[in-house]
Amino acid sequence: MTYPATRYCCGQLWAYPVELACLDETATHGPVALVRGFDGSGERCAALAGLRAAHPAVALIVLLRDYELALCISAFESGADDVFDEAGDPRELSVRIAALGRLVALSALPIVRGPLVINPIDRQVTRAGRPIAMTAREYQLLIYLARRANRYIATETLRARVWGQAFDPGTNSVAVHVSRLRQRIDHGFDWAMLRSAKARGYALASTPDGLPIG
Repeated sequence: MTYPATRYCCGQLWAYPVELACLDETATHGPVALVRGFDGSGERCAALAGLRAAHPAVALIVLLRDYELALCISAFESGADDVFDEAGDPRELSVRIAALGRLVALSALPIVRGPLVINPIDRQVTRAGRPIAMTAREYQLLIYLARRANRYIATETLRARVWGQAFDPGTNSVAVHVSRLRQRIDHGFDWAMLRSAKARGYALASTPDGLPIG
């Protein structure tokens, strides 16, 4: 199999973006990348989670030399959108790439959560029509919470999915970024969208009474 020259890198993993136009010139696809080098080790799991955090809008297909159930599960838990046997039929891989591309294109539609609107294409965020500027990490955190609105997400899950850290580094980075994000999307408005609950984590509420505070 031939891989494109352009690639993303995180740790010891390489992700190769796929040129989807060659698969179907009439279809509208989102970005898809093939990931090589995943072996299920803690280091590679963290690297895959890092790729997912750095490229949230890219569908990641992990190519496995040893196509085993435990390895597949590990890849999915670390952020893969699909897995494929490197020795498999390239025609099947092409179909999987096209299908994921269509799903990614759908995920590029604006995310509306109550008064909050997120446009994944240009990464613009507004609340009640007011533009809200934020850092790349704050945006990644907001996107993750917005796609899972109205339910609490544990700090450990956010650390793994947004920061790409498979272990606790002993810092309060998640809490700090949540505090900054809360200041951006809630300050000056009449109700708080970003909620926290002890031992449960953080959540984005789409309505004033959608989730308990505290």
